[in-house]
Amino acid sequence: MRTKGLLLVAVLGLGWLLGWLSSWNDPVTAEPLIIEPLEKPQPPPPLMGWRGVSIWTRTAGQYADGKDVPKTREMRVFWKNIKLETRKMFDVQYHGNRTYKGVWVRTLLQQYRKPRYVNLALLHFRNGMVVPYPLKTVPGRDPMPVFVAVKMKETKGWTRHFPMVMRTPALPIYKDNRPVWFRGNKVVVQKGDHPHVLDHVAGNVQVWKRVNTLTGIELVNEDAYYKQFAGPNKPTVRKGWLMYRGACQFCHGAHRIGATFGNDFVKPLAMFYFAYNVDELHYHVTFKSADAMHRGKAMPAIKEMPKVQVGYLWQWMKGVVRHPVPAYQPYKAKKPTTRPNRRAIPPRRKPVPARPAK
Repeated sequence: MRTKGLLLVAVLGLGWLLGWLSSWNDPVTAEPLIIEPLEKPQPPPPLMGWRGVSIWTRTAGQYADGKDVPKTREMRVFWKNIKLETRKMFDVQYHGNRTYKGVWVRTLLQQYRKPRYVNLALLHFRNGMVVPYPLKTVPGRDPMPVFVAVKMKETKGWTRHFPMVMRTPALPIYKDNRPVWFRGNKVVVQKGDHPHVLDHVAGNVQVWKRVNTLTGIELVNEDAYYKQFAGPNKPTVRKGWLMYRGACQFCHGAHRIGATFGNDFVKPLAMFYFAYNVDELHYHVTFKSADAMHRGKAMPAIKEMPKVQVGYLWQWMKGVVRHPVPAYQPYKAKKPTTRPNRRAIPPRRKPVPARPAK
């Protein structure tokens, strides 16, 4: 009995010693690690999504580091004030045909008078995803038909409660800790592709399978919006930014601008410091652990991503950390013009022709 007690004391002492050594830092050579507090994104009010959606125009200004800029011409569209259509269509999230009552996104945008410089809509979802919706359309054709379902038909009648979507884990001992749940409405698309997704990653980056409840639609100028994520003006960084735009922007933001479903590339800790080289980032992008779903990791494994393009993305991640973020400026500011005081300037007199000599 005494031997077991001494052995227990020795084990506890050894554990305390190892913990003390792991937390010890040399005050001379060790650099202090400053970690900013992780600010959770404020969820939208319960009104939006269940009773309607908000539509607004992004105001010109600086949005870096999560700065709060007031919205311009915000309007709330309520479901009870618009006519709902009944559609039987295929749903990529449920993998089957369902009957819904809802409205098309283009019909919602017709309720709003947008400025002339607006050519892109950002669909904001409750889980933090942001999906671009291009407004450049061919007359009489919708390039990306997105239906917002408010009700779903069941055997007992219409209901506003949509069943959640669960993913199948790699091993039966795990479960999905981040299912897709809905509250008030559900976005329905018949095809899972998106015009901004790159062709070689379209099989893995299926944007519409992870979105949940639509809460707002933000109208922006496409060039001015994506300029905030461009980074330094270098060829390799430019190619990496195209990779971010075509595969990462739907879930990840930068400098607290954009989507918040996944980790931010810069704040509070730059992801560049974790993926310290191209090989480490390539391993993170192309492989996925068996318990990733159980640990709440929702990022898919993009096996078709070449290592060369992962290197471009790594260069962009490195350059966007310290590059100053430009302000969102959708239009050119007009230069002030000073009009002269016409009363102070004497009127011009016509010159009198000289008389011919006699």
